[in-house]
Amino acid sequence: MVKESRIFMWDFIKKVFRDICSAALDFFLFTTGFVLCIGFVGGLFAGKFLPAIIMGLIGLVLCIFGSRKLWLPKWQESQAKAKALPSVKPATLSETSEGNTVSDFAQESYEKAVADYNSLNEIIRQLSDKELIGQLEKMQAIAFKMLNYMKYHPEKVALADQFINYYQDRALSLSQQFLEFEEMNLNTPEINQLKAKTKITLESFDEAYEAQFSRMVSDKIMEMESELQVARQIMSDAGISNKAPHSSQPADIPREEPADSDSLDFRIDRPFDACGKKQGCHVRPRGRFQK
Repeated sequence: MVKESRIFMWDFIKKVFRDICSAALDFFLFTTGFVLCIGFVGGLFAGKFLPAIIMGLIGLVLCIFGSRKLWLPKWQESQAKAKALPSVKPATLSETSEGNTVSDFAQESYEKAVADYNSLNEIIRQLSDKELIGQLEKMQAIAFKMLNYMKYHPEKVALADQFINYYQDRALSLSQQFLEFEEMNLNTPEINQLKAKTKITLESFDEAYEAQFSRMVSDKIMEMESELQVARQIMSDAGISNKAPHSSQPADIPREEPADSDSLDFRIDRPFDACGKKQGCHVRPRGRFQK
């Protein structure tokens, strides 16, 4: 027990020593860089441009490196969020698949959906609550697919009206209010309760998003089912049967059980007997022959 305590204390002392040395080194680098930057300004006033530029560049690098622990973690986190949340650029919708012109209502609805999506991305980058961030990222992943589908199928924008004007609109509004509560930095019971209710409400929004997306592609699903049915009928008429998954037997042909050995009765035709006459016999599995 005493030995373990000594090891723990020694590890703790080493960690504290490393942290102190790292902080001292960063402070030295930043201070040196700051002094060099002041020298850069003095060199410019003195007319010594080349030494001033060199001092300024070295000082800038030292200041950035010395202060990296202050800005680097936040920058890395923002970059990770930016990669996880792709933005969508507004676009003018082309003609529908039937060749009809896109209506102003469809264009305006699509532009609103894109604007709300990008605004929600910006809010997510500013939020601190990890649970809410994870839920909103799930919702944004589905919304990104929906926006991409609407871009190439403008005739489906009308089916996404509830998604655009309610679900995504409410998600943006609630997330904005949640961010405002975080920026207030108040931990009163009322605010904490409202924040908890907001997260509970948004927990099922990804399912609502998926339901709206399924509604948009429902006719595509029915169309594909019809094509598959026609293909199976044509193959069946041609005498071709599909094999069931994970099976070597055809899907529409039942497996045949082996017959009982007592019921087997097959005929062996022999070309000619010893007298030159053709003859045959019935053979049973027990070895009894019948002519």
